[in-house]
Amino acid sequence: MKTKIPYLILALIIFATQPTSAALTTVYTEDFNPAVVPDATGSGLQYFNGSADEYWIGPSNLVNYSGDLTLDGQGLSGGRGRGAVVWLDPSSWPSDRTIATIAFDVSGYTAIGGAETYFRAFYGNSLGGGNTAGFDVHQGFGVDIDTNANGALAEMGSLSGKGLVTGNGSYTFSFDYSTADWVALAFYTSGEVASFDNIVITVPEPSSTALLGLGLSSMLLRRRRS
Repeated sequence: MKTKIPYLILALIIFATQPTSAALTTVYTEDFNPAVVPDATGSGLQYFNGSADEYWIGPSNLVNYSGDLTLDGQGLSGGRGRGAVVWLDPSSWPSDRTIATIAFDVSGYTAIGGAETYFRAFYGNSLGGGNTAGFDVHQGFGVDIDTNANGALAEMGSLSGKGLVTGNGSYTFSFDYSTADWVALAFYTSGEVASFDNIVITVPEPSSTALLGLGLSSMLLRRRRS
């Protein structure tokens, strides 16, 4: 007599491999309460020294009274571009996954002709000792962010393309952190005004539904063989 078990196994495998809504693991949050104080002020490159898991730089940035990080391209030092960067250590993030998603809120946005506001993720590798990586977020009006890596082993590059901020609201961008010793979150403007707040970085967990389906499939296969 023919058995229907193989069809059941096939159905379970198909079910298990279907896209599902995976749970999320939060690996970083920042709501600027209490408000973040920039690590350094003034113009020029400010360098990451690798001494902490979370390290902000923000030459001449403002942190307003509501606790938001405010990037003001007008009215400060003759209208120079503004930005801020936080370095994060992803070594505690799930190693079996590679894609992280950042979500944040933007308020107080003011459009300025010829200027734009961005989020972009970068990586820094082989940092420490004589190897350093830095950002120039104190550029002239209308000029994009500048990066710099020094030392024989220092590496620096992008984990994502520039995420353009075009107004007030919630924004979400993704980046691949699999090759990053350190992750740098850069929020910057070439002359506009914007406030960033409620930053949350998540990575997806393996789908429990898919794992359950594969487990049932394995059990049925063993039963069939016996």
